[in-house]
Amino acid sequence: MPSRLAIGALLAAVGVKATVAPRAASVRAAAVPATDARDITAQGFAQAFARAYLSWDARDPEQHQRQVAPFLSGSLDGDGGLQVPPHGRQQVLWSTAIQDQSDARGDRVITVAVQTTRQLLYLGVPVHRTGRGFLVVREYPSLVGPPVSDPAVAPAEEPDVTDGGLRSVVQRAITNYLAGERTNLLADLHTGAVVSLPTATLDVRSVRSITRPRAAASRSR
Repeated sequence: MPSRLAIGALLAAVGVKATVAPRAASVRAAAVPATDARDITAQGFAQAFARAYLSWDARDPEQHQRQVAPFLSGSLDGDGGLQVPPHGRQQVLWSTAIQDQSDARGDRVITVAVQTTRQLLYLGVPVHRTGRGFLVVREYPSLVGPPVSDPAVAPAEEPDVTDGGLRSVVQRAITNYLAGERTNLLADLHTGAVVSLPTATLDVRSVRSITRPRAAASRSR
């Protein structure tokens, strides 16, 4: 596990003694953005539909209609536009919503990444919420492409931490964090810091680099 990633997460979450002064300063919790529960519900609905829609068995084609019926508008065909192949079967292994945006009608179009026993698919699911709050897929879903990415982009440049004392504290903190040593870890953190330890413990064999975000480096000057 890259130590740099864990160090960045740890410092961002709770802060390490000697990185912020004075020591007696209170620890402030990071602001948590408000979440629209309706969006979470719609995303869950879209995922449930995608799992039902992309799971089929040629030996029982009517099962597919029974699976998608609770989600589909009655004005659409029973299979939601998907023609069950004459041979084989497909099951969904996992799914996750990766995009949620509104369309021209004000409905949500939620893109769901779905790993099946055959391949990884991306399904755009149009989700409509009625005036009474019911959810329904009232338009046909569509297969879409994955999110665009650019692997050629270089990592953000961050200056190395040159202070020997600070490097020792950070390395000790991350070592105790990954090892699940809560008591030893808290000795290097601000008073009142709340830490959630990893569910799996690891032994740190070496730390390749210790850096600080460039913005943080500028503020410390």
